Amino acid sequence: MSDFEYQLLDKEKKIEILDRQLLEMEVQRFSLEMSEPSRLQGEPQQYTQWQAAMLQFDTGIDKLRKAKFKTENG
Repeated sequence: MSDFEYQLLDKEKKIEILDRQLLEMEVQRFSLEMSEPSRLQGEPQQYTQWQAAMLQFDTGIDKLRKAKFKTENG
């Protein structure tokens, strides 16, 4: 997180924003999970791309969770 001093954005609002972002990312990840392509049928590249997208969501969600924890406790 940066050292920028927010004047109007307090801790509670930051947590609300992080919660909304987390919810949106979890919804998107869930939707992507429901569209998992078959490993056996179709193009192997399609599954690899899907797997990479899932990893990006996992990484993004993890970063947001850490940012929320830091905001709540920091």
